[in-house]
Amino acid sequence: MNEGTVRLPYRISKEWNKKARGHLFAALVALGTNVYLLMDMESRLRVPWFIIGVTLFLVILETTRAVNYFKRPERDYAIIEDTTLFLDRGLLLPRKKVPLSMVKDTEHQEEEFVIKQNHNQEDIPIEIDALEEKDFAYLRQTLDNYLEESV
Repeated sequence: MNEGTVRLPYRISKEWNKKARGHLFAALVALGTNVYLLMDMESRLRVPWFIIGVTLFLVILETTRAVNYFKRPERDYAIIEDTTLFLDRGLLLPRKKVPLSMVKDTEHQEEEFVIKQNHNQEDIPIEIDALEEKDFAYLRQTLDNYLEESV
């Protein structure tokens, strides 16, 4: 296996902006609902405060998801460091760490490439559409090479 670090960035796609705009729209709808509920004196007395809290939570959640999609082209989806694979899980979660020694097999499904792990650990899906074709081919070849070496 090659020593060093290989970074595989998210593919550049208009799809990320489209998804980000969808989440921003959802945040604006939730914010508009919240403003309406707070501005209308009659409904302010009738609407439970937990509904206001839920809509504020939705504003924060959808805005965070929108930022995640807007920032994707600037981030790496996968990083291969020596014998470890790190996968992006979004803005707020740390990268998923996959020691290559734990990889038992790989399986190509319709929209995903799945890494099967030893010791009944969870399978790890890799979004094929998240990577450029050449980067996905490199990742797959790296995993195949590691599996061949470990046999």
